[in-house]
Amino acid sequence: MRYEKSHFELLLISFIALFLELVVIRWLSTEIRIFAYFKNLPLMAAFLGFGIGCYFYRSADLLFYKAFPRLIGLLAAIIALAPVLDLTRVIFVDPRQYFLLGTGFGDHAEVSAPSFFQATKAYFVIVFVFILVVATFTALTSKMGEFLNRQTPLLGYSVNVLGSLLGILGFSIASYIESPPLVWLLLVYLLLVYFYWSRPELTLALFYFIGSAAIVARLSFVVPAFWSPYYQIAVHRLTRRILLKSASRSIMMVFKKFRIFRLGIWKMFPRLFSVLTVATTIFLMSSAEERLNRY
Repeated sequence: MRYEKSHFELLLISFIALFLELVVIRWLSTEIRIFAYFKNLPLMAAFLGFGIGCYFYRSADLLFYKAFPRLIGLLAAIIALAPVLDLTRVIFVDPRQYFLLGTGFGDHAEVSAPSFFQATKAYFVIVFVFILVVATFTALTSKMGEFLNRQTPLLGYSVNVLGSLLGILGFSIASYIESPPLVWLLLVYLLLVYFYWSRPELTLALFYFIGSAAIVARLSFVVPAFWSPYYQIAVHRLTRRILLKSASRSIMMVFKKFRIFRLGIWKMFPRLFSVLTVATTIFLMSSAEERLNRY
């Protein structure tokens, strides 16, 4: 069996597609947290985009080379700017009634039901981001569909599956080494440059790639955070206490000399927890204090 350049290109675009899918699912649910509760929406949007993109493989020159850089730049910018745009805690139902727990979601408010404006904003954000994710992966995978149609079905599908598995493995390694979203994005952009290198759209692609990466880099300096394999951990200096906060629990801890930090932890896949026992609370506080002392 003779392997050609098109085989490598199919392998590469398959790797990028699966890697980027996992990036969007994890990053989006962290920054716009309503997608952490409806975590299947980004997955469904990506899958839908995969199918539509492969169907419109004949339009790859338009979708991949001209539309995709704009779409991925816009999507990355919206996710990175979610805290600035006040999109992190959009909500459209009463959190007490539907168990959307966590500080900022109305769980401690006297009136927790969202207003008409809040609900409308949440619906708009969910629908708009869903459509944007579909459009982004449609544009990306139109090129993958073009490569697939150059191969025999069995060989093309085998290469595609291999590239997808490598993409999953690649993102697993990126998460394991606690790399931030900027690193994920830069890896995707560097690999994508291969397809644009000899094309007149290279300048367009670099403009959106560099621009969106610069926005992500700027936000990472303004709001520094550590990315564990499962959590985004942000540490802020306050005035009197350390707040260990997640969607499922809030623990207040007072330390000597009033050294103040706020540790915000957001889990990619939040779950409902039962009430913590006193012993568990003490254990969590001790663990948090030990970790904070390292910084």
